[in-house]
Amino acid sequence: MKNLSLKTKITIHAALVFLLLMLLGTFVARSYFHQQLRASVEDQLFTTVSLLADELNKKVNNIKTVAHEVAGNVTPQLLANPREARAYLEQQFRLMKIFAERMTLFTVDGEMVATTHDKPGPLNLDRFYHIYLQKTAVTGAPFFSEPVTASPEINRPLVVLTIPIFGPEKELIGVFAGSIDLLNDNILGFLSNAKLGQTGFFQLFTQNRTMIVHPDPSRIMLEAGTKGDDPLFDRAIGGFEGTGETLTGQGQRVLAGFKRLPGTNWILAATFPVSEALAPVKTALRLALIVLSCGWGICVSLMWIAMRHLIKPILSLTRQLRDLAVHPKRQKRVAVSAHDETVELAESINNLMEELEKRETDLARHQELFQILADWSTNWIFWESPAGEILYVSPAASRISGYPPGELRKQGQHFNALVHPEDRALWKKHCHEVVGGVKTSPLDIRILTKTGEICWLSHSCQPVLGENGKILGIRGSLADISERKVIEEQLRFLSTRDGLTGLYSRGFFNDELDRISKGRVFPVTLMMADLDGLKKINDTLGHATGDHVIRQAARLLQKTFRTDDVVARIGGDEFAVLMPGVDETAAVKILQRFRRLEAEHNREMKGGKVAFSVGAFTAADGKSLATAMEKADARMYRDKERRKQKSRQGKKN
Repeated sequence: MKNLSLKTKITIHAALVFLLLMLLGTFVARSYFHQQLRASVEDQLFTTVSLLADELNKKVNNIKTVAHEVAGNVTPQLLANPREARAYLEQQFRLMKIFAERMTLFTVDGEMVATTHDKPGPLNLDRFYHIYLQKTAVTGAPFFSEPVTASPEINRPLVVLTIPIFGPEKELIGVFAGSIDLLNDNILGFLSNAKLGQTGFFQLFTQNRTMIVHPDPSRIMLEAGTKGDDPLFDRAIGGFEGTGETLTGQGQRVLAGFKRLPGTNWILAATFPVSEALAPVKTALRLALIVLSCGWGICVSLMWIAMRHLIKPILSLTRQLRDLAVHPKRQKRVAVSAHDETVELAESINNLMEELEKRETDLARHQELFQILADWSTNWIFWESPAGEILYVSPAASRISGYPPGELRKQGQHFNALVHPEDRALWKKHCHEVVGGVKTSPLDIRILTKTGEICWLSHSCQPVLGENGKILGIRGSLADISERKVIEEQLRFLSTRDGLTGLYSRGFFNDELDRISKGRVFPVTLMMADLDGLKKINDTLGHATGDHVIRQAARLLQKTFRTDDVVARIGGDEFAVLMPGVDETAAVKILQRFRRLEAEHNREMKGGKVAFSVGAFTAADGKSLATAMEKADARMYRDKERRKQKSRQGKKN
């Protein structure tokens, strides 16, 4: 093979490939047509069995409908007259052909009123009559029995139909009963002789595996196979409807379709041997192999002749490309002396070479510009690959994080490892959205620097996409916003806190009151507190002393209430407390504790004593919370009046 020419090698390889493709195509086509034919046969098989099942179901329903009409016309007077009752039954010509064995009218107590046959029926049939008669008499509902045999000598499937007879007041007055020979030609008998193709056939069996109809009369009313012998048959017993391939007890592979008859537990099956169903595929395969063998020999000969002319331009182009790779500056273009697609190929190669040269120039210029901008930027600029590798970090990254660029590029030390533990879940979600192509806003997060300090960064990034839309990485910028965060925190504190006491402001208190009123955390207790005597202290001792007393009062309130409670200064000497989840009983205990701590504070403090008038109200829902402040304020003023009266009485005494 080494000493053969390129033309010979191409011819041999092409011939082998062509042969393999022909064989592969043949067997693929064979497999395709095999599947298509099988699918078509299965569809037709299921369609046939479904239509036949519907037809059988219509027959059964017609029998029930006619029997219901006959039973519905039976009156109490007819049941009371056996002769008229028998004459009535004998006039039902449609039912006489169906109920070949007998039709009988019974009273509710099971006493026979009239029958169409004078002679006694088979013992088994009489026994089944009484069994199903009792069921209808007890339930008041019609009953369609399982197939039974009248006697061991008569191996024919029969069903017993019992229908309740109701009087004018809808009371049960009797029962109509009839037995049907299922193998009569006008019922199911035609199934045993029906054929599918040459060797296919139909069979009907019950869910408990009793065979009703089969081409082999000896199998009727016997068990239809043993569980485990035929998996597809077992699936049909379990409720499967459709077609599939299975193996019969005789070892024959068949296509079988199953369909249940609505309203019964009967299953109709159609069986068609696989060998007969797929015989056309084998014949077509033999013919295809003969035709392909002849065609392959002709194609190889023609290929050998044509290859001598086709290979010359390609060999010329190959030599020029080889020279171009060795001397790229000496030769910039390729050319061929041909008049076919090889000329277009050479031109495409030339265009590609020009485009690559242009892109290399642009890329070098952009890289230089980007390097200058990134190196002089105060922001931390990075480029991360889809695999998580840091491809570039700007010098500002070291200044912000404290890590040298080499450590930041390591897999275990890139930016993800620096994110503050409390912000990592938010950062992970943000990165997932970026990679998924979701447009995101700048994200403020914290990182831990090499010295362990917390640094706030504002992160903005976007995916880097190739021409085919594939993600090439993530390019981002991180700005140090630590100073801004400190200022924001100070502004936030000033906007929600009272400057003198550090308690919440009135605005924050009102916002919390509105928020809690719309929530579900109830009951909520609201307490109003007024600092007594503050005006007198300001007038006599000065505002500095008054401010000192206010701060002492604030500390007392903070000491009394929970950290979850909203303690606010809402006026000069007015305070308010929101206590979510506190009912009236708990509120009383809290107020008692407040008074105790107030007394202890005043005993310990020589100066800056505080005295509060308080009032509280417990709201059970948002509606009552809206008026809680007004009611608590009223109770606070009543407390102030009581304290004044008590003070005046003490002075008199």
